[in-house]
Amino acid sequence: MDLNERMNGYQKIISGIYSSKMYHKRVLSFLKSYNPPLLGGNHLSFDKIMALIKSVVIIGILEKNRKYYWELLLWSIFKKPKVFPLAVTYSIQGYHYRIIFRNID
Repeated sequence: MDLNERMNGYQKIISGIYSSKMYHKRVLSFLKSYNPPLLGGNHLSFDKIMALIKSVVIIGILEKNRKYYWELLLWSIFKKPKVFPLAVTYSIQGYHYRIIFRNID
């Protein structure tokens, strides 16, 4: 297998792993089974609020696969509110991965 074939194969795998649908499916599966520890001091900071607002605008409004973002956030709010911060964090990370790997040639 030559370098070009390997790179194409790698791109195909990465595109599948970080596609909105597959990433959402894995994160949702994890969050359903995850029980966050009860830690005090998990307060809202200005940075966290700004991250949420930016994610709503960029991923929840501008992104073409925004339905997965909203499904995850709404699921976490209504079914398991303790994991809401993680749902936001993982949504942002998934978006970041898609942007990074989209720019690799």
